[in-house]
Amino acid sequence: MTLVLIILVASTVVYSHKNRNSEILSATELTSFEDYASLRAKVMSEYNYPNYEIVVLFNLSLEKSILGVKGNMVEQISFSNLILNEPIWVEIYIPEKVHLNSVQFSHINILKSVCYKEWCLLLINPLSKDGAVTFNYSFRFSFTEQNEDAPFNDPYYTSIKREKIALPLSLASIGINSATTAWKVSFLLFKTPWEDAKAFLIVNQTLIPLTVGEKRVIPTPQNSQFLLFAGRFKEITGNTTQGITIRVYYPLDEVFEIFPGEVLNWSKDVISTYVYLYSIVPSGNYYIINWNTGKAKGNGFLDGIIVGMWSAKGDVGLNKMLMAHELAHSWFGGYADFGVLNEALATFSDLYVENKFGENWYSVAEDKALYGDNTPIVKITKNVPEYQHILYYKGALIFRSLQFILGNETFFEGLRELLNECHGKECNLTDVQAVFENVSGRNLNWFFKEWFYSTKVPNYDVRNLKLDQKGGKYFLNFEIIDKNNFTMPLEVKVLTSRGRIIKKVWVAGNVEVSFELEDKPLKIILDPNEWMVNINRREKIDDIEVVIE
Repeated sequence: MTLVLIILVASTVVYSHKNRNSEILSATELTSFEDYASLRAKVMSEYNYPNYEIVVLFNLSLEKSILGVKGNMVEQISFSNLILNEPIWVEIYIPEKVHLNSVQFSHINILKSVCYKEWCLLLINPLSKDGAVTFNYSFRFSFTEQNEDAPFNDPYYTSIKREKIALPLSLASIGINSATTAWKVSFLLFKTPWEDAKAFLIVNQTLIPLTVGEKRVIPTPQNSQFLLFAGRFKEITGNTTQGITIRVYYPLDEVFEIFPGEVLNWSKDVISTYVYLYSIVPSGNYYIINWNTGKAKGNGFLDGIIVGMWSAKGDVGLNKMLMAHELAHSWFGGYADFGVLNEALATFSDLYVENKFGENWYSVAEDKALYGDNTPIVKITKNVPEYQHILYYKGALIFRSLQFILGNETFFEGLRELLNECHGKECNLTDVQAVFENVSGRNLNWFFKEWFYSTKVPNYDVRNLKLDQKGGKYFLNFEIIDKNNFTMPLEVKVLTSRGRIIKKVWVAGNVEVSFELEDKPLKIILDPNEWMVNINRREKIDDIEVVIE
């Protein structure tokens, strides 16, 4: 889009155009983004603006067509608390996706504008304490533009189906320096292809319900990404014992093998457990949306989840792990942000809650962790498929190992403190370590260095096994060697025909272990409760089976 020089002298001037390439504003057009970025940095460093507010009023209508979906948007960006005749610089971004029909300036005068493609810096002179820029534009998405393989929280996710539509919303955004005191967007969805439509907006990891014809005001950072999900849905509602409302949505006229009531009940169990564990209620309302793509994928937000299907691939049962994982992102990713560690903490949470309700997946998680990419977690900066086993499963079991070391009370106190400390901001691995050290009163540098900065895991071996029988009792002695020289506590279980005995020992490279037994030992199991990721093996030593879980 090209902008042309126009000086506005009236309080309101409207410029209407029929295509995106029409000239809209008076502008100096730069030839490179580097030149634009340099000018932007200069402008922002040299001009000190007064505080003021920005409020965006955004109206949207959707219509289905033979080729896809089309829509119209009217976006008004209103300023307030401006100082009369004191010029300020603003930055406007007009997305490439939209077809700009007209732009209107109210109570402001454009003194200068410099652009590079969709980006423009405008020097405006307020003619009153309030002013506005209004964009009128339209868009069209065809069936061929769908991007259903993207995650539901991806700003480019697009899906156009018979009874539901998911679209990225391209807004013209205004950016100004940090003096801005508020940025609010008022969304009004005033038309959809269905009379009984339900709609949801994703804004910065928050899932917000929209009612057709009702305006919804959403405080949000500048340059936020917006995704609109709309369609015809059935709804069932329930409440947890803590009074949290859960609403389950699923598309009309589509076949589901899972009864929605089962989804609602599992969601109640999961959310209630997390509230008990973490002593935090991120939202009083949760929205559980089945988008029914036929794929077992999902995304979790501060106040709800979107999943592609309720059952696991090839399984008619409810995919409890997927739902528990995505709901955990209400705490880890929504309420507080830990970067790539969000996935480790959410997986830790879903494994914990499933184990509580009788589904033990720790051994499966360990198998996945052992065959992941050979990269230290501290070096991973993005959640991409090649790191999934490391981030999700090894990361989750590392936190389970920390739970084993600190004990339940201290560990969960640490997680609660971590959520409070990192609420509304992003924390990193250093912050995580500092919080657990502060809560426990222990130096945990050795633990974090072993697990997060290394690709190795404990590799235990049982050696020098001796079994003696005296006075009707059996005396079992052996040495445990860790070939990778970790320092970790380790559970050792011995089975006999009469029962079992468990000891907890610390292995700092190696340790000697002894048992006094009433009967002959049949099996020795190291790490029987899967507290950590370690190399698994089975062998027999002098007719005693040795299993390293």
